[in-house]
Amino acid sequence: MPRSLRSIVLLLLPLLFAGCAGLFKNYGTFVPDDATADMFESYQVNPAYNYYFSGTDAVPNAILGVDKKYTLKSSLWKPVDLTPARLKSWINLMLNEGQTLPPAGLAVMDGAGNQVGVWFSYYATTFVRMLPENSLEVAVPDTSKLYYHLEPFDLQDW
Repeated sequence: MPRSLRSIVLLLLPLLFAGCAGLFKNYGTFVPDDATADMFESYQVNPAYNYYFSGTDAVPNAILGVDKKYTLKSSLWKPVDLTPARLKSWINLMLNEGQTLPPAGLAVMDGAGNQVGVWFSYYATTFVRMLPENSLEVAVPDTSKLYYHLEPFDLQDW
């Protein structure tokens, strides 16, 4: 590669990486969180959250709690006036579904690392995107991919 072309490429690479980082700045993540798992598994309903579920009323695929400072933008999540009794019923059914591993309690984080919600599910194959005016979008879980995978893995294993 000619020296001038190499110089141009080296000058453009940081711009390319900065642009890619900018594309994902509005996306959050899910982080394993013992406090969240304990909250769900002890049937505690946090009044600071609005709760939603995905799946059936009998056994949800996922339970999502969104900090009341934010508005969830989705027609696929079903809002629920969650009570400890209903949460207990759901958690016990989810824990007894016969899966190899238990559901995970995850903290829902925005792109800056601030917690914006909580998640309890077997699935973590989804995304969170922060929107203007304190809104967020969380996709319902992809139930075709059973199991969250929180450890590094090799795609050849799938």
